[in-house]
Amino acid sequence: MRSGSTQREMHPAAGGRSPLPSACDRAAAILIPLRQAVAASAGRLRALALGVVLTSSFLAPASAAPAGGAACPEGYGAPVRVAGVNDFGDLLLADGRTLRLAALVVASGEPDARAEFRAMLAREAAGREIEVASSPVPDRYGRLVGLARLAGNDDAGAAGLQRRALGEGVAVALPEPGYLGCMATLLEAEGPARVARLGLWRNLPIDARDEDALRAQAGHFTIMEGRVAGVGSGRAVDYLNFGRVWRQDATLRMTHDSRAALEDTGVAVGDLAGRVVMARGVVFEAGGPAIDIRWAEQVELRPRVTDEQAGNW
Repeated sequence: MRSGSTQREMHPAAGGRSPLPSACDRAAAILIPLRQAVAASAGRLRALALGVVLTSSFLAPASAAPAGGAACPEGYGAPVRVAGVNDFGDLLLADGRTLRLAALVVASGEPDARAEFRAMLAREAAGREIEVASSPVPDRYGRLVGLARLAGNDDAGAAGLQRRALGEGVAVALPEPGYLGCMATLLEAEGPARVARLGLWRNLPIDARDEDALRAQAGHFTIMEGRVAGVGSGRAVDYLNFGRVWRQDATLRMTHDSRAALEDTGVAVGDLAGRVVMARGVVFEAGGPAIDIRWAEQVELRPRVTDEQAGNW
């Protein structure tokens, strides 16, 4: 059972991934390992407390320093022409390689959302030369993964293609190893689409109190927002709870190491009750919809508001 005033027995989430490199699969490949570790621990501990955390956004600069001092890649290579865009939204390069744009995900199960992402990439990059800052190690599908900008003078700056996609709302920022140091910049690029509710932001973030809407995203990467009802700490995991009905409320959870990384950014996790937070990650069922937090960059601490300003929060 969870410690604290709101207790809840959580059950390990099961689930696999599609063999296809979809946006959900990409996010799951990055974010699900923590869930598997927590599930194994839960099997040993039986009643395991569940956890969560967060970070700040372009609206709350507490997470301005990336976790672990990570830096955003800057070493762009020689120009290469984009021959086309495949069904997964990857760029097909003229030299035969395939490029997945790092730190982006289409947070929606709707076919139209992916089509809009592909159309944007075709319009901005197909037939043009780009420069890529990438890891030398391909992903499990053999794809190059990296930041991309138009060759020459890209008026969108570094990670120009990522910035364009985020600015149009056809993708959202994905915290990803190797690119965590880019998140502050990417969240800033994402900001205008979020405020104007463009593209994916027409349906994001999902209200943390809407358990049915969150459950419908099980296995998918999404973004949720809500006021924290309670904070607790278990033997292996800490949690942020968004409701008081333990069989259905939404939860964010994290290991103690993840909590420590978050607190290194200046966020006092124990003081988050009553604060509004926004979190992004893959949703799974654990007695209620839940997201595992592996990095501080997955969560944004929203500005403080009064009860009157918060309305029904």
